[in-house]
Amino acid sequence: MKKIFFLISSLFTIIPFKINSVAKKLDKEKNKVDNVLELGKDIDKSNAKDSSGKYKHNISNFFVIGDSLSDVNGLTTFVEQRIKALKLNAELIIKGDAYGFYKDEKFFNCFSNGPTAAFLLAEKLGIKCLKPSNIYSEGVNGFGNSYAVAGATAGKLNTNSGAFLNDVRIDIQARALIQQHKINKNDLVFFEIGGNDLAYIVKLIQIGEDYTSYLEDATERIKIALFSLLNNGIKNILFMTPPPIDFPPIFQDIMSKKEYILIKEVILLATDQFHKNIIEVLELTNEHYKNCVHLFDLYKNTEFLKNKFYKTFWFKKKKLALEMINTSATNWEEVEVELTIGEQTRSINGVRDLISLLPELIFASKKANNKILIQINSAKFNDPINFDCYFFVDKLHPNKNVHYIVFKILYKKVKKIMKHSKNK
Repeated sequence: MKKIFFLISSLFTIIPFKINSVAKKLDKEKNKVDNVLELGKDIDKSNAKDSSGKYKHNISNFFVIGDSLSDVNGLTTFVEQRIKALKLNAELIIKGDAYGFYKDEKFFNCFSNGPTAAFLLAEKLGIKCLKPSNIYSEGVNGFGNSYAVAGATAGKLNTNSGAFLNDVRIDIQARALIQQHKINKNDLVFFEIGGNDLAYIVKLIQIGEDYTSYLEDATERIKIALFSLLNNGIKNILFMTPPPIDFPPIFQDIMSKKEYILIKEVILLATDQFHKNIIEVLELTNEHYKNCVHLFDLYKNTEFLKNKFYKTFWFKKKKLALEMINTSATNWEEVEVELTIGEQTRSINGVRDLISLLPELIFASKKANNKILIQINSAKFNDPINFDCYFFVDKLHPNKNVHYIVFKILYKKVKKIMKHSKNK
């Protein structure tokens, strides 16, 4: 996925965007709010629509905010809506063995080889389809119920990718949700974030920079997001913590290298502190809004997930190595890019070649009024027959069967939450 974000962040660096970043504007205006009960009270709700319905367990609406663990068409929709500012007709598709799925003959972009846990949960609740939305979505018909975008963080990124990813920060996602929808007491929000924050903290430690200010900023923005929802009427939030940083194969690879042995302990201490900070924020919400925020602590339950996955899927094929749970089904680095302008399609030899050609291609497209289609294909499965037995589809994202296990856990929690909600 690193190459994918390198491509997308480069798009936002090369193209001279004429629209102001919402995050940048808000950060300039940001004043520290001492009273948490005032957070989110400044959000303009004049264009909010009533999108409520009648779903299972007396749920009136279901919203998702988060990152790639929940993203279904979120990243691609966000990029396309940002590019519209240039009056370009552009589409981004992320496909390949590892990414995306078809449902009712329609393709859905996501960072797994099947539906995410949030997507499955929405279906189970009776919601036909999660629709992506973000702070740039326009018109009531353009507002969706899923704000999760791959690459999203809680903290503010001071990187090239921050040029676009800061606009899908968790506090901005929460703001967009409240701005776009009228809230009812039986609405439910699934809230997960933090994996990309942990990755950024690792990067800061690797280059010898102080990570504590970023960690504090990420924690503060999770607090802002939660209280923005609660202060505007949300009464049911299911919060999922990020997994430990040494859980995905990519970070196992990094921390097994000799040069990182000395900083491994620092990395683990930092990620433990982030988890502790998150729990403290959740405890704070409970002081003001008792029993409104409920926890699935993925950080503490990754071993349970591994064991459940092993018993459910791997154990049926005893000849396969147990190491498949700790490795990925595809080669992380193999990414193919296809570019279509009008009727002509060409394969690009590497992401850097595409980036070097972009200014010329965009100019030609605007001149001819042609549509630009950028398709990023993930690597093929290393073991197509047994790919379902790999816990990870790449070195960061879980297999669809892992999502299914998490969905089952989340659904049990939702039933309890909504049963309790009747008595509020």
